[in-house]
Amino acid sequence: MSGEVCRLEYRHGGDIYGTDEILLDFSVNTNPFGMPEGIRKAVIASSDSWERYPDSLCRKLRQGLADYYGMRGGQWDCGDFICGNGASDLFYTMALALRPRRAILTAPSFAEYERALRLGGCGIEWYATCEAQGFSPEAEEDAFFSFVERTDGLSLVMLGNPNNPNGLAVSLEWLSRLADICREKGALLAVDECFNWFVPERERYSALALLGREEERFAHVLVFQAFTKIYAIPGLRAGYAVCKDHAVLRKMEESRQPWSLSAPAEAAALAALKEDAYAGWTARETAILREELAAGLRRLGFAVYPSAANYLLFRRRDAVDYAAYLRKRGILIRSCANYQGLGEGYYRVSVRRRKENEALLRCLREAVKGAGSGSDRADKQDVRR
Repeated sequence: MSGEVCRLEYRHGGDIYGTDEILLDFSVNTNPFGMPEGIRKAVIASSDSWERYPDSLCRKLRQGLADYYGMRGGQWDCGDFICGNGASDLFYTMALALRPRRAILTAPSFAEYERALRLGGCGIEWYATCEAQGFSPEAEEDAFFSFVERTDGLSLVMLGNPNNPNGLAVSLEWLSRLADICREKGALLAVDECFNWFVPERERYSALALLGREEERFAHVLVFQAFTKIYAIPGLRAGYAVCKDHAVLRKMEESRQPWSLSAPAEAAALAALKEDAYAGWTARETAILREELAAGLRRLGFAVYPSAANYLLFRRRDAVDYAAYLRKRGILIRSCANYQGLGEGYYRVSVRRRKENEALLRCLREAVKGAGSGSDRADKQDVRR
């Protein structure tokens, strides 16, 4: 039995637990500057509470979120929020609670949307976004909106903003139009904004601005968020969803497992609400590093797709398995071969610190040269230098 478990496919980034020694992990899209010290201290200080069950209703965090968004405009109360063990936990909670019959997903997009919905018995209609347009549904809005309008029995439209794996964000105006179409269709619009924190001037792209401004018009919009990526706490897991239709959240609460947010995770989340300056600084610094990394990839002959987030999707049309090549050298990147609408030859890398990005580019330069010579010598060097 243990051998069968070991042979299970690891479907996401961050597989640092296998047999290979990983020196640099570019496969997960967390903050390259690490966890803020204020969050670390709050988690440690919460240790006295670990001998008790956490509050299954997350009352302190839900009130904290209401206060946080209330200071940014609009009317918010604790009933607008539900908390969970990261955003992915809440995707599954939504699917099991609401049981949508038919949903539209864009291709490519995060695989957990499909897995969660299919677990709830939902049928999937795929909209294949155009590669030449950077995989952006906004760039082909007439075709996309027409697809939504033509889909019979539609219960849900779900998209990432920014989208994973390409990193493009759609505008608030576009989201508003899509929300109106969904309302006319009687469908829920679910928006995953976990990477919105990395977008400079992120409020200009967030559906939460719509919810706070026109509560009734956008009551059918459900927004997912997480502290995991921006504050580098994937091992703690803390996420939330926001909706002005409290009946939706009540159904989700009835399907959510109790104590899905641990005491240290809630302490981390509460501390994160005070770290806006760190998040803003990260977004600005990451934008600079992203453009430098994109330029370096292009110089090596890779096609790099536009991104507003802390990761880049890129491609090169040759026979080299760049993920395997780099893994032999202690660098982990995300092959996107298992994304709907992509395939072999597509890769995603997170934006890390400058020296780490330079180490990645050095190894890729060797791989490109080796593609011409047929050499694949796997001397592991200190790629972190």
